[in-house]
Amino acid sequence: LKDLKQCKDMAINYNMLSSDNIWMMTALTKLSSDVFTHPDMVNRVADMLNFFLEKLTGKERKEYRVKDMDAVFCKPKSLLRSLTRIYSHLSGSNNFIRAIAQDGRSFHPNLFPQTIAVLADLGAMDLEEDMRSIEARVMVAMAAVSQESFLAQDAPEEFLCLIMDTLMADPVVLPSGKVVDRTSIAKHLLTSPTDPFNREPMTIGDVKPDEHLKQRILEWTEEKKRSGDQLITCLL
Repeated sequence: LKDLKQCKDMAINYNMLSSDNIWMMTALTKLSSDVFTHPDMVNRVADMLNFFLEKLTGKERKEYRVKDMDAVFCKPKSLLRSLTRIYSHLSGSNNFIRAIAQDGRSFHPNLFPQTIAVLADLGAMDLEEDMRSIEARVMVAMAAVSQESFLAQDAPEEFLCLIMDTLMADPVVLPSGKVVDRTSIAKHLLTSPTDPFNREPMTIGDVKPDEHLKQRILEWTEEKKRSGDQLITCLL
């Protein structure tokens, strides 16, 4: 009985904390989306939002059964509304839309349709329409990401990020002299403020953009796209 009470108290504390955090993030993203959609932050934000959206609207949501939700401050409907408002607040940023599509853990093609279905059951028509609009843009971003992944298979080794082995969009030089994509090192620094190649302390301010390499990657990418378009035209 004592253990059960402790578990109940913990559940109440966690539920209250999560509600407060989501409410605060909803308010902050309404005021300004700049920090949350910054290239150094946006992928982590999108991954987090997709993870919780899947938990609230996916098949597993039916496994979370609470007899008296008010007793443990469990408010999944309110959380879902707040979560989708955050998506809406951040959706003006192309960085955010792209980051959603790049999330290989929680995002899947049915994430938004299942969310829209739950919102429809709640009668949240305004949020439902917002999510439909976001879904359409994410699908376009997914196609672009797939094309870039295809291009990376044939890319020169110097064009690939040494951390993620993906085609770099914004190459930067680390203090160790290694060249990686800015997004990759930004993710790494969120959990370990060190240069991953020599373990020396560093911050994102220590990286130096490699504009020459960036231009070469851009020119190579455009040429590959033109070649692909020409091939498709010939086949048709």
